Amino acid sequence: MRINKLFLLSSFITLLSRIFGFIRDVAIASVFSPGLNTDAFFVSFRIPNLLRRIFAEGAFSQIFVPILIEYKKKHNKKETYIFISCVFRWLALLITLIAILGIIIAPILVILIAPGFTKNFEQFQLTVALIRILFPYVVLISISSLFASILNSFNQFFVTLISPIFLNISMILFALFVAPKLHVNNIIALAWSVLIGGAMQICFNFVFLKKNKININYFRLKQPKILKMFILLGPAIFGISINQILISINTAISSFFSPGSISWMYYADRIVELPIGILGVSITNILLPYLSRFSSRNENKKYSNVLFWGIRICFLCVLPISIMLITLSRPIIITLFQYKSFSDFDVTMTQKALIGYAIGLTGFILVKILTLAFYAHKNFKTPIYYAISMLLMTQCMNILLITYFQHAGLSISISITAYFHAGLLYWKLRKKKYLILHTKWRKFILPILFSLFTMLMMMFYLSSLINNWNYGNLFYRLVRMCSIILISSITYFSTLLIFGIKISDILNIGRIKLN
Repeated sequence: MRINKLFLLSSFITLLSRIFGFIRDVAIASVFSPGLNTDAFFVSFRIPNLLRRIFAEGAFSQIFVPILIEYKKKHNKKETYIFISCVFRWLALLITLIAILGIIIAPILVILIAPGFTKNFEQFQLTVALIRILFPYVVLISISSLFASILNSFNQFFVTLISPIFLNISMILFALFVAPKLHVNNIIALAWSVLIGGAMQICFNFVFLKKNKININYFRLKQPKILKMFILLGPAIFGISINQILISINTAISSFFSPGSISWMYYADRIVELPIGILGVSITNILLPYLSRFSSRNENKKYSNVLFWGIRICFLCVLPISIMLITLSRPIIITLFQYKSFSDFDVTMTQKALIGYAIGLTGFILVKILTLAFYAHKNFKTPIYYAISMLLMTQCMNILLITYFQHAGLSISISITAYFHAGLLYWKLRKKKYLILHTKWRKFILPILFSLFTMLMMMFYLSSLINNWNYGNLFYRLVRMCSIILISSITYFSTLLIFGIKISDILNIGRIKLN
């Protein structure tokens, strides 16, 4: 399958998953008003999520996939399956020990992640209880993500994109039907729904491992490649951890702001995560196996073309989304979240955070893509050095911005830093000749800018026709908002077409046979 078709199909499935994610957030926002309890849940959910991103979807998968692809090329099926089985057992053991430790030291973790919670004993105790319920989720999702990485390396992308839907379905059902029946600390129902969703994910991925006849039943703990992988894993975990440390620092700072700040940041982040999930995750899930393959074969032209395809898609598709999120920030939040418990004040506070995040959307996805380019070459040091620099820069900016913008200052500082980070990575890629710049790129700049302007004018006009964004139920609001987004998108791509840029041309760089 050509990479452009693979990307479109991958994006569609990811969109379906993210729609369920938004339904989940709408359900939570309608049942639980932003405040002490929701802040406690989002903090407790963030701690195991931090470990998930490091061991499951972050460093581990980025190291494991290139090594597995190289191993498959040099060994037969049985040896490959023995290697996979060995990785599975070591990872399960390591994550289980970490989960047990996390349950034991949960109070210390709350003090580190949300020191502001110590001022309210009830909120502190609730957060500790939620963390202890949620930590086993780290084991479930890490193993599930390992299975997903294995399937990705065998070109089975779509199973891994569908599996997150199960977590969302579980949380939706518990939020709507279980939590309202609990009179005391009903937020605990959400924690149990996460565990059930994680179990469903691991079962789903395991079924497709069996369907593809990928055997993980070999019992051999000693493997030479395992040591190499964990040696490489060290600096990669450190690099990924820097970003998670940044998130943790921001959570700690938010805990000192007014009640609801963590929830406002969460809801804004969830909106921005939609395009990051659809485009960023879809692009990176596809790019990593093929960049690793072309790098191992020294096929530099194909490597550069595929990487440039990812960058090109990012600029052409993410920039208009960023403009939409900024321009329609308040209507989007009202459409998605303002029901029952979500007040006008909550909308305003969430809007401030959303605008801050939306500014940096293109930078966030560029960093994801460009970092993969280094990982495919097994170069982990360069991204780490730059990530450390960006962490320090973000904290310096936080000191300046939170004084004036409170919680929104945290999102603004992250966005500004993302562009500096992407610029450094791009400069280093050019210097190392990992990326050869296509001359065709220059002819797209002016058409993109003009198309963005026409799209912006269309959004202003359509928005002026709506007097009351609160009118109607969820379905009516979604239809109205989606209509504005659709018409604005058509305006954008039609303007590109006037300049001679077709959608097929946008995807043209991806027309590379990937075998």
